[in-house]
This record gives sequence, structure tokens and C-alpha cells, in this order.
Amino acid sequence: TFYKDIAVMAYPKDSIIQSNNAIELTSAMDSSGMLSWKVPAGKWLVYRIGHAPTMANPHPLPDDIIGKSLEVDKMDADLNKFHWNTVFDPMKKHLGPYLGNTFKHVLIDSYEAGGQNWTPTFREVFKKIKGYDPVPFLFTLEAKSGQKPNNMLNSENETKRFKWDFNDVVNRLFFDNGWKIGKSMINGLGMELQFEAYGGPFDEVEGAALADMPMGEFWTSRGGINANIGSAARAAGKHIVGAEAFTGAPGLSQYTEDPAFLMQTVNSAYAAGVNRLVLHTWVHQPFDDKYQPGMGMGWWGTHFSRFQTWFEPGKAFFNYLTRTQALLQYGQQKADYLCLGKSNGYHTDAISVRDFISQAIIVVNGRIQLPSGRNYPFLKMPNQDNISLEVLEKIAALVKQGAVVVGKAPSASLGLQNWAENDLKVQSLSKMMWNGKDVSLFGKGKLYVDLKRAEKEFLPIKDYEVSHADSAEAIKVVHRVGNVGDVYHISNNQNRVENVDLFVNQSGLQPECWQAEDGSMKNAPNWSVSGQGTSIPLKLNPHQSIFVVFRKKISGTSPKTTIQSSQLNASQPTAKTSVKSISGSWNVLMKPKMDSSFNITIDSLQYFGVHPENRVKYFAGTAIYTKNVIIEKSNQGASAVLDLGELHDIVQVSLDGKDLGVKWYPPYQYDIASMKAGEHELKISVTNNWANRLIGDEQEPADFEWGDERKDFGNAGRPMKSFPDWFIKNEPRPSQGRKAFTLWYYYKKESQLKPAGLLGPVQLIFTTK
Repeated sequence: TFYKDIAVMAYPKDSIIQSNNAIELTSAMDSSGMLSWKVPAGKWLVYRIGHAPTMANPHPLPDDIIGKSLEVDKMDADLNKFHWNTVFDPMKKHLGPYLGNTFKHVLIDSYEAGGQNWTPTFREVFKKIKGYDPVPFLFTLEAKSGQKPNNMLNSENETKRFKWDFNDVVNRLFFDNGWKIGKSMINGLGMELQFEAYGGPFDEVEGAALADMPMGEFWTSRGGINANIGSAARAAGKHIVGAEAFTGAPGLSQYTEDPAFLMQTVNSAYAAGVNRLVLHTWVHQPFDDKYQPGMGMGWWGTHFSRFQTWFEPGKAFFNYLTRTQALLQYGQQKADYLCLGKSNGYHTDAISVRDFISQAIIVVNGRIQLPSGRNYPFLKMPNQDNISLEVLEKIAALVKQGAVVVGKAPSASLGLQNWAENDLKVQSLSKMMWNGKDVSLFGKGKLYVDLKRAEKEFLPIKDYEVSHADSAEAIKVVHRVGNVGDVYHISNNQNRVENVDLFVNQSGLQPECWQAEDGSMKNAPNWSVSGQGTSIPLKLNPHQSIFVVFRKKISGTSPKTTIQSSQLNASQPTAKTSVKSISGSWNVLMKPKMDSSFNITIDSLQYFGVHPENRVKYFAGTAIYTKNVIIEKSNQGASAVLDLGELHDIVQVSLDGKDLGVKWYPPYQYDIASMKAGEHELKISVTNNWANRLIGDEQEPADFEWGDERKDFGNAGRPMKSFPDWFIKNEPRPSQGRKAFTLWYYYKKESQLKPAGLLGPVQLIFTTK
């Protein structure tokens, strides 16, 4: 019901509305909206301009205030202080000693409040910043994209200039009256701001630089994060870049997630500069352990919790993530150059225009150095004709001091105030700097028009290069530099084996291969040195990653054989391979997550879903397959691999009681070369997900009431409407056939069972060298 007038404006209705002869009629309109005006001759277009709430609601919220609370005005300083006080006052009252201690941060999630383009003080603030009144020009905001109605200024050029001014003020107010106030109050309580600074009408590069821990996000359906986040974070000296990680849509995350599925996106995030995962979601589990899988975040998210079926063997997966992040947090990530405004990809840094203007940027030995200490061979300008005079003047000052700048000569200014005069100043300074040349000297520095030419001169040897990959997107590399040595993270982002040659600009140091999956660290078995660097051939399984580390001087002599790049994938001498299938019956100990253990014997490997017994058919938990295998003496001296074939979802193997470790993505293979001839006890522990047990429960009568199905995201399921009385009173469950308890139900009686268990074939593969 809130509405407030801003102004009433009248414009002569010519072919194009003329803003410079507009008449303000605000005082001629009374509180009821009646306009009393003696209209001059001609046709007039009258605008009554006002502002109202966007009606955006905060979410999620407790049920009793859903739809009854509005988003705060992000551009009003007093209201933002009020907003944050309503967050912090109860926390200070009840949790005071823990703020900044146990509770260390506040996270602003992805911005989903929609656009905002007015606040009661906007007119006055705009006048102060831009030097003119915005109200006569507000009618231009009515134009929709692709349309060209009468709502333009004297020219399309002036319309664009006003809109640039308008958006610039909106961005400034979002930060100066919004995000900066929130960060100050958060820091004042001893906590840090974690911020996913994108999606709103504000500069994400400036937002990422503001955050104590900048964050992006990636989903299980796609990897990587917004390139501006990592680029801006590095330039601002933020060594940790977070990500809302593994966010799952309901079509993909129905208690079916497992580490093999998650591996398909996580390396893309690491390649994008992420080095800390914030898991989406690890929901608090407040119930007794007999109620599993328990709480989720409605229909959203990957289901991480201690109630996950693969929680125990899954620790191996989390160790992998931990080791990877430890190395990706080492030192600093190398960047090729600095971009002004927006990032030019994951291997460049970026600084916002506001920070570029306000910060004390210097030139040291021809390199551009930021207050964060980061330095670059050159600055890349935005690829546009317009530039603010203030920015161009700062660029000119840096080039005079010896900086190198890449970009085309701008020909016009930005903004509406004094635009004709500012255009002449931009053109004059631009001509003086570039002088119509592709490469020009200016003071002690240089200006380049062509980026490739600048890269060739200032980055003559590539930091690294990957050859023989099936596609340019197949292999991603992150290079980190520190006091101890250099670390390269190489990841295969394809669902196929990649045999590649990694060239790095390193010499005189021993390449080591570090594997985060098992913590192993070994000298690279095969590598070559050329005058410009080192080449290492690598074989990466689907979605596998590895670290190549340079920290030790080469001991002894260099490799005796220098391998040419063209030889790295050449055919190798054929080795003799023999395969022994492990067939016959298996003893299987079934350990369901929510029931008593039991033993079965199977004649051959098959998925649980085809078994005649329901306790196997709808099994969720760990099945331990046991069998004695005999290794013949003739196979000694060969490399030996235990290949488990196909399985779902995660496996742990022991041989004669010795734990061989956990494998969570294919190929599920174990090196057993040290196994001696004779008889050995083999145990294969396979853990599947919750899905089949949840489908099995739907074969039983319901002992609770369901809410409405979600149709807006496909087959998203339905919630438990409310806690049933038997649950609240801790009484026995009426429907004894139901084993699981959760608050969101993705499945029905007719839902199709998921692959589960060990299918194989299980084989011993011996290869002579």
C-alpha cells in the first residue's frame, strides 16, 4: 500500500521529447492527485513519477512471517543499520560471548532480491555526485529493451549517458549505504563477511573485493564459478576464494548423490580459482539417530550429513577435498595480467573502476602494483569506445610512470554532465597517448592496441601449456607460487581418459607428482628438459586431478633421454596381459543403515534391485562381499591390478585383513602387485545410497500426512506436512515396514529403483613389463 510521489513533469510532445524544456509541476498537484495547471499551447506529455516497494520478500523465513516481511531498502543507510541491528541484537543478547569466537562469519548468499532503482534520498545524492538533477530524465527509464519510443533525450547518445550516470549512482548507494555498512557492523562484532557478490544491480568485481571471503557458487549440474569473483579476490589480496559448493537441483539430488557424481564438477570449481568449499547443504540433524536420513533443506541441495549412507567411507573423499584445498591455499595464484572493470578469464585478475580510481596504484620496475602487493606486466582496458575522463587521466598518469596499458584509444566520455566538453578532453588526451598507432610510447610507458601483441612481448614464454588433449576444455591448470616452490593443479574435466603433455616454464627443479586421493608424493617417473622449461607426460582418468610440484633441485644428472613432445603419445611396446575372472558364489554381509544385519549367499554378481527378497531389493547401506581367491605362482613378477568393474556407489577393499583404501569413482582398481602366490581372503565393501530404501518405504502404508507436490522444478517431490503425533510423543511407529524418516519425499510407490551393489566383473589383471 506504500506509494510516494517523486515529481510531476510535463514535456512538449514533439517527435522526440525534449528534456531541456521540461516543466516541473509537482507543486501544482494536490495530495489527492488532482493537477491544476494552465496548459500552454501545444500537446504535452505529463508524467506522474513515484516510487513504491519492489515487494521482494526475504527468504527463507519462518512460516509465520512468510510474505509479511519486505526486503530492506539496500540504498538507505539508516534502514540498513536498522536491518542489521534486527539480525544482531538478538544474537548479542543470547550469544554475545560466542560472536567472533564460535560464530566467526556472516554469509550473504546469492543476491535474489531483484532490482532496485530508487530511495528517498536518491535525488539529492545524485545531484551531489553527478552535478545535475536526475528527475527531468527519469522518463527515459520507461523504455524497454529493443524498443525506441518517444522516451529519449535530445539524442540516443544523451539517453545512454544519463542511464550510465543513473546506474552508477545505484551501484554506489548499494555499496556506500548498504554492503559497506553491513560489513562494518559484522567486522565490529569480530566476525567476517562471506559474500556471493553477484546477481544484483551492483558491481560484482567491487563486491568480491569488499568481502573478507569472496564467494561464488557451483551446482552439481555444472562446474566453475563467475570468473569475476576469483579475479577480483586475488587483485584485492584475498587469498581464500570460497564457493557455495554442490548446490543440487531436486531433479539430480534425490538422496542419490555420491562422490563419483560430485567429482564431475568440483575440479571445474578449483580450476576457476576456488580453494574453500562451503557445502550446500550440511543440514543440522536435531533428531534421534533412529530418524534417518532426517532433515534436508526442503527439495534443494546435496544431502551431506552424518546420516548419509556413505558418510564413513566418504571420509576418503573429504580427505581428497581437504588435501586439494590445502595446496590451492598455498602461496598465491599466478595471473597473466590485470583487467580494468571485468575479468578476461580465470587466469587474469580484475579491479573495479571505483577501486582503480580510489586506490594508490604505483609502478615498480615497469610493473603495475596494487596496494594488495599483487603486480602485473600490464593493464587491460575494457573493450569499449567510452571511458570516464577520471579513469583515462589515471591511466595516463600510470603510463607516464612506466606502466604498460592495452586497449583501443577511447573516443568519448561517459556521463551526461558537460559531456561535449569532456568528449573533447578525452579525445585530446587519447590522441596524445595513442597517437593513432598500434604501439605508442607515452612518458616512460607504452600503450598497445592489440592484446596478443602485448602478450607476445611481455609474456613471451607461456606459464604452462597442455598438448595432446582431445579438446581445449579437457584439461584445466591452476598455478600457485610461494616461498617453498611452485604448485600446478592439473584436472581432467572430461568423462574420458586423457593422455597429455604438460609443459611448464620451470627449469633446474625436480618435478614431483602429488596425488590428493591418497596423499602420495613421488618424483615424476618420466619428464624432459628443454631450454625453455620442463615437459611431463601425464595420464589422467576421467575427472581425475593431480598436482605437479617443483620444490627440489635436480639430484644427479638430468634425464638421460630427452623426450620430444611428438613422442609422448607414441605407441609403446606391447605388454603381455592376462586376465583372471573371479567368478562363482559370494558370501555377502548386508548391513542396512536402518535395520539389523543379515547374511546372504549369491551365485553371481547382480544389482540388489533384481533380488527376490525385499530386504535386499530395497537395501540401503553397506554390503560386504567376501571370497577366497587363489593367485598362481606363474603370475608373480607382473604388475597386478584388482579391477572391480561396475559398482554403486563407493567401495572399500581389504586383502587378508589389510585395508587397501576407498575408491569413490571409476575405474575401481587396486594395485595388488605385492600380493604373493597362494590363497587370499578378499573383502569388498560396497555402500549404496538412500534411494532404494526410500522407494521401498513407499510400498508401505503412510503414517504421516503429505503436503502438496512441487511442480515448479519438475518431479521435485512433496514434504511431510507436519510432524505426526507418534513422532512427537516418541511412540513406536505405526507403519513398521517403513524404515526411513525424512521431511521431504522424492519418491512414490512406482518410482524406478536405482542401480545398487557390485555388478563387476571382478578381475585380476596381470601385465608383464
